[in-house]
Amino acid sequence: MIEPMQMRYVIVFLSFSILLGCQPTANPQPKEQEPDFVNEVGVLQLNNGQKWKVNPETKKDILEFKAMIKRYSEEHDPENIHFYGNVAYSSFRAIKTIFKDCTMTGPGHDELHDFLYPIMRYRNKLESEDPEEAEKAFQKIQEQLELFDTYFE
Repeated sequence: MIEPMQMRYVIVFLSFSILLGCQPTANPQPKEQEPDFVNEVGVLQLNNGQKWKVNPETKKDILEFKAMIKRYSEEHDPENIHFYGNVAYSSFRAIKTIFKDCTMTGPGHDELHDFLYPIMRYRNKLESEDPEEAEKAFQKIQEQLELFDTYFE
């Protein structure tokens, strides 16, 4: 189990990793949008009615994250505050991997961020001392992950 002070360092590290780690590589995904698409920051949108294409590594990472959260949901105890700390730490590692493997560019990349940022906010709430707040955050992470297949392929 990670101590609260250590978790603060982990959160700071994640923040810097996100800012620095999600850079395009030598093999970026082609832009798959019509020229008139306007991204509304923080709002998930389809690509003019179509799903956004994600690079295979990102899709694999998100599917693994979804599977991990599903396993946690099958064994979780809403009254055990340590459970939520474990989910927070595992989610931190999954999100870090997703950003590390990201090679997307353009509006699809922006939409992926719009998809991931709520998960990151909820992940931070998993560390609440209040089991009810942590449980709500856990449920919200599950709901957000279910949206992936609606907006991405």
